[in-house]
Amino acid sequence: MRSCEEVIQRDLCSRCGSCIAVCPSGALSWRDEEVIFDRSKCIECGLCLKVCPFVNPNEVPLAKPMAYLSARTRIPEVAERCQDGGVVTTLLIRALESGMVDEVLVTASRNNVLFPVPIIARSRKELLKTCGSKYAYSPVLSLLRSISRGERIAIVGLPCQITALRLMEKLRLKATENVRLAIGLFCFQNYTLRTLVNIGLGELLNMRADEIKKLSIRGGKIIAWTVNNDRKEAPIAPLDAHALPACKVCQDFIASLADISVGSTGSPEGWSTVIIWNKKGEEAFRDALEAGYLRSKPLGEEGIKRINRLRRIKARRALKYIQDNPELSALRVR
Repeated sequence: MRSCEEVIQRDLCSRCGSCIAVCPSGALSWRDEEVIFDRSKCIECGLCLKVCPFVNPNEVPLAKPMAYLSARTRIPEVAERCQDGGVVTTLLIRALESGMVDEVLVTASRNNVLFPVPIIARSRKELLKTCGSKYAYSPVLSLLRSISRGERIAIVGLPCQITALRLMEKLRLKATENVRLAIGLFCFQNYTLRTLVNIGLGELLNMRADEIKKLSIRGGKIIAWTVNNDRKEAPIAPLDAHALPACKVCQDFIASLADISVGSTGSPEGWSTVIIWNKKGEEAFRDALEAGYLRSKPLGEEGIKRINRLRRIKARRALKYIQDNPELSALRVR
């Protein structure tokens, strides 16, 4: 395989955006929730394959957590808008305002909370627009091609995106030389907008996209709040059949290659679970605490058990999917 074309055609592409960022000839682009490959522009350099998280699932060694915590924001504007504890937005605001980073690559919502769009944020005001979880694909790593040289950046990404980022760093690509902080998000699987709107909202919740003020997937349920503050929920299981193969082959639930990972699993409502992986993550979190941006407490053993249970479930699902589709092994690096 000379390019990522086959990965895209088989829906094994996780839409992380790394291939778009590294392609020197502009053969890859993003349109209508898809990575578009233009064969006529491809120079067969192979960079897209070298940074693809599907092709290189075992390329970067996994770390062991330094700490498990529960945390929540102390910033009122974030608390008003956040999904759980508002930790990700708060860490990013502190990183910008302390001068740790100049720009943040993150996902915001376009017109409606369901419609994600990757942006480069440079202020608290811009970051406040990114509050809340998004459950459709956003190629945030594609923005690396737009970063000004010398700008220090933070990146927020799903497990596949953090894996791709580390693959890019391993190749010493200039686009990643000024990454100061990588925040990973817990993720069991993502969905296309079509699936989320037609199946998740239409069939499971009997709602329209323009009625939604906030959406959450938590505790095996899809939960939506309307503009009138009505709440509806339904089991998420029927959506599983509509997950793309890209998600079904992924074994990483907690973005274990990030500097710091954040999710809801294991913490009470209104709090976020935080996993610190290395010194960079520890320093960013401690700085936000000491500056009064965050409050935190240890994550209890029950919370850690819930996290590890979902980690095992996701890993087993991925291994079974690959075993049931042995032709996939030929596309991956060993």
